[in-house]
Amino acid sequence: DLSSLEDILSYLGSNCPPGEKNWGIINVVSHSSVFGLDFPVHGDKGYVNEKSLKDYLERADKLKEDRLYIDGDTVITLWGCALGKNRHFLKLIRKIFANEGKRPIVRSPDKRLYFYKDESDLSPHKFYAEDYFVFLRPPPDTKSLSSKLADKYPTANINWQNAITNTDFVDYETPFFTLTTFTILLHVERKYVKRYKTLGQLADRSREIRKILDRYHLSASNADWEIPPGIENRTGNMLAILGTTKKAAVLKAIPGARDSDVMIYAR
Repeated sequence: DLSSLEDILSYLGSNCPPGEKNWGIINVVSHSSVFGLDFPVHGDKGYVNEKSLKDYLERADKLKEDRLYIDGDTVITLWGCALGKNRHFLKLIRKIFANEGKRPIVRSPDKRLYFYKDESDLSPHKFYAEDYFVFLRPPPDTKSLSSKLADKYPTANINWQNAITNTDFVDYETPFFTLTTFTILLHVERKYVKRYKTLGQLADRSREIRKILDRYHLSASNADWEIPPGIENRTGNMLAILGTTKKAAVLKAIPGARDSDVMIYAR
């Protein structure tokens, strides 16, 4: 049972497919977002994101392997949602899994990935979907949410009011609705955390937050976000705090989409 990044590294350093010099293909399946993977770097708390990967690379006591059985031809596929949109994250993963200077190929889809079981044969299936979303807090009523989605995606051929009422996958033609909570790591100057209590206020005064928001096209309105009091760590005059938001999304399957159509590579 591999439940952390260190568990995966330890396994790869202790095993290799019989008759092979190195791993050819490594598959990692996890919930994810553009911000990272939904499991810890080590232990049982936290997430694999850009910040935790950078911290791990700088740790003096990080797990060291004499050999990871990985070379430049090894392909690591991160099976999750939209992680391929974050090329910098994929490059950090390459660095983490490097063996004697040889870095693997890392790839991940840039679309939403959805798994389900067919009732007829109970076999697992997957498909890729376009992700039409807005961030919000608290959730507005159905009419208001439909209006928000219509304003943001005016060219999408979707009946938003009907889509929001469908909360389960039915078929490839029928859009459906999901509501998830996102936790995003934000770095802000310590003085701003003391003075301002909402992300909207902080974004007006912190270039660090504005940079993150602009990079991922995220909203900074006070109605969309909240900043919990928990502080993850301190570095100089910067505080790393966790910002949470609700993501309301309508998913629409992409007919015939293959892995090769959506995979983003870091080589």
